[in-house]
Amino acid sequence: MYSRRTLLTIVAMSIKTWQVTAQVVFPTHLPPDVDAEGNLQLPKQLRATSRVPVARREIDGAIVLIREGDTAAMPQIQGDIRFEVAEIVVRLDAEVEGPFDAAQAAVPVLDRVLESLSFQMQTALQIQSVRVLDITGSPTIGEDREFAQWSGFATPTFRPTSVPMQSLVGRIVPDPQIDLDPDDARANRALDWYLKALTAPFEADHFIFLWISCEILAADSEISVIDPFRAPCGHLIEQCPVCETSTARRVQGRSMIRWFTEGFGVEEGIAKRVWKARQMLHGAVAFESTVMEELPELTQWLRAVVVAELKRRLGIPMDEPPFAAGTGLSISPFMGVSGTAKITARDIEPSG
Repeated sequence: MYSRRTLLTIVAMSIKTWQVTAQVVFPTHLPPDVDAEGNLQLPKQLRATSRVPVARREIDGAIVLIREGDTAAMPQIQGDIRFEVAEIVVRLDAEVEGPFDAAQAAVPVLDRVLESLSFQMQTALQIQSVRVLDITGSPTIGEDREFAQWSGFATPTFRPTSVPMQSLVGRIVPDPQIDLDPDDARANRALDWYLKALTAPFEADHFIFLWISCEILAADSEISVIDPFRAPCGHLIEQCPVCETSTARRVQGRSMIRWFTEGFGVEEGIAKRVWKARQMLHGAVAFESTVMEELPELTQWLRAVVVAELKRRLGIPMDEPPFAAGTGLSISPFMGVSGTAKITARDIEPSG
């Protein structure tokens, strides 16, 4: 005999069929005119044609549908002939607790499809909204089913920059009299990359731009690790065998970790995680989705270090804004709702 709690758990975790629909903005094709000799000419009138590849396929047991969406659902592009809306629908059977976990189960499939389409089209296709609906069994039009919807969704490849809520405070009204030191060329180069990080749309870009700033600022620091050259076999070669010159050089990874810990009080474990993320994003180690999930936390530490060092080198008092902390709440830029929704005819269109 099962207890009531066990029965509730079995029901909650039963396999259901979920439909995860991602709305994606696609660029349209604006074909040029062709003259009588076959030469391309600027069009006399812009005519947009669709680039949405209406299709059906299966990926790892999930049904994937790509179909044209409703442009009217996105006021930001309505009337703009450069863009259209596509729907990427993933139908899968999953043993999950609810819509959010179902969406997470569909992420590997969505990311795989978006990567392929983006590479082929040479444009980053971003998810604008996601709707998850329980379509287990034989749903009928008008029937209430469990659902959830978000204004966007993060995938490993296209993970948007998180919004800092507690860790970053700027000056409310900037002071035009503050002039950054133009003589510190290295600090100003780091500042350029930091400002790029402020506008980075994806978390990976955010991290990379901040890391570049850190490398520029740390390059002339006395906090570093100097070691003889280590050959691929593991042996240390202290002198050149030809001219006997020392092979001692700055070891990048250990130097950066030491710069973080000794220069800014970052815990060694966090500094090592930052370096691991750097190695992954530079292609030195294999991709790990768990590291991507840590990027919002790790970028806060990088931002805190860069802001502190830039203030020191550019002559901004430490007790004046901007202030950046290594810890604090950051949130996804997406909003969501959940509950029940009525099944529509479009929800139960044939799967092809």
